[in-house]
Amino acid sequence: FNVISDRRTQIAGYLYGVSPPESPPVKEIRCVVLPPQWGTHETVHLPNILPEHESFKVR
Repeated sequence: FNVISDRRTQIAGYLYGVSPPESPPVKEIRCVVLPPQWGTHETVHLPNILPEHESFKVR
């Protein structure tokens, strides 16, 4: 899965999803967002603003 950096560099992503009505503790992942970021093997720097898109909104 991690083919966007070398194996020691940490990367981060935001998970967007919903809980099914019959099982609120369960989260169904609908989208993984990899924002612009930079980092090393010790840390990751992310933007201060969360990404926005129509598909991230709860329906």
